[in-house]
Amino acid sequence: MITPRTRLTPRLLSVPLALFLLLIIYTHQGIFTIFEQYSITPPSKTPTLHLIGDSSMCKGGTNDGVKGVKYEGWGEFMKNYFTIPVISHAISGRSCRMYSREGRFDKVLSIVNPNDYVIIQFGRNEKGTLHPKDNGKTVCPGPNITQTCQSNFQGKETTVLTFGGYISNATRIFKERGVNVIIASPTTNNAYSFSTDKFFDKPNEWVGYSEGVARYEEVEYVDHFKYGIDMMRRLGKEGTQELYPVKSDRSHTNALGADMMARAFVRGVVCGGGGLGRWLDGEAMGRVGGDCLD
Repeated sequence: MITPRTRLTPRLLSVPLALFLLLIIYTHQGIFTIFEQYSITPPSKTPTLHLIGDSSMCKGGTNDGVKGVKYEGWGEFMKNYFTIPVISHAISGRSCRMYSREGRFDKVLSIVNPNDYVIIQFGRNEKGTLHPKDNGKTVCPGPNITQTCQSNFQGKETTVLTFGGYISNATRIFKERGVNVIIASPTTNNAYSFSTDKFFDKPNEWVGYSEGVARYEEVEYVDHFKYGIDMMRRLGKEGTQELYPVKSDRSHTNALGADMMARAFVRGVVCGGGGLGRWLDGEAMGRVGGDCLD
């Protein structure tokens, strides 16, 4: 009896076919996963630290026109305390209003990248009057971030914002770009009186305004004033005076004073626990010193 030739039934075919399909799916999923890991996810990028401010921060120049005497801004020493690139955009004589009016915030915005850091510090050139003559620096007074004033500047009707208004607008734009904004209070002047033993440690209105806008925009705040005051107190009157090369100029420091102010800022960063702290230079931190303040 001749046995008929064996035929593969559909059921028997389903097993190797299913295994074959599973192999294809698994292989393709593996390829896609690898593609996502190495081609779609961008590599991490080291951020850059950008500095925005006035003469207390910027590269130095002549001090009150005294021949042979130069001041230096604390921002020039920041590169000594961080492991990331530091670029200073600080300009002498600027208020937050003037910095905005000249388009300088926009210039910084044009070169920043997501995850970069921007420190904004003003509060030395904002005070003045808008009438009868507007100097282009004075801001609308008061802590109200949304308040505005009307002025005539260079023959044109102008809407002037408060200190908080200018800083808030700039902060919001940087945040939309994915930039980490840190608002710093202005540094202190020489806190010691020349003629008495009085020590001026009470913060001015710009310190409060700086903290207020940082809270409003929910960004990191560094009380540079507080940590600068503490360093002066520990140095004493004579030690502090060595940081200011011109006795009549209580605002501008020499290189030694600028480095001290940089250390005061770094101390504030460390004590604040913000993200910028991860980029601090461990070896340089040994020169900072001091405890955290309440």
